[in-house]
Amino acid sequence: MKRYFWVIMILILTVAFAFVLLTQYKIAERQNKTWNNDYQEYSVAEKYVVRGKYSESLDTFDRLLSYQDYSDSMTIFWMKGNALVGLGKLDEAEKCYIQARTLFPAIVTLDDYLKDYAYLKLKQGDLTTAEKYLKRLVQITTNQKLKEWAEKNLNTIALNNKNLTK
Repeated sequence: MKRYFWVIMILILTVAFAFVLLTQYKIAERQNKTWNNDYQEYSVAEKYVVRGKYSESLDTFDRLLSYQDYSDSMTIFWMKGNALVGLGKLDEAEKCYIQARTLFPAIVTLDDYLKDYAYLKLKQGDLTTAEKYLKRLVQITTNQKLKEWAEKNLNTIALNNKNLTK
């Protein structure tokens, strides 16, 4: 009788454990599907930014940032900033870039971020800050076209400063 008791207990525990695993699997599967859908939407919004269709991307970025899972996404803030620059909303864009940098300080070691932030500062007329980011970009980039772009803008700033001191 004692033997049957333990066999039944092991069977009950095995079934319970299997039920828990199945439940966890279903939750994970549902979450994975949600994240995959969100990623696909983000990818579409990112393509809109690249193609210059900035306003089409903002709703997706705002929606994703409203979710707890993405509210601290450096990448989404950065891309939203790019879209806002494209729309001429420079102050809002700067807030997004700063938020991205706050979330991931090492972003300032990325060529594209340095380029994007320098471009924003040029558009805002903040030549001192633009110059700082352009110089950093020239120092670290291995992309020759990006380096030439930065040097061209540094030369323009230098000419502008020279004209102001005359």
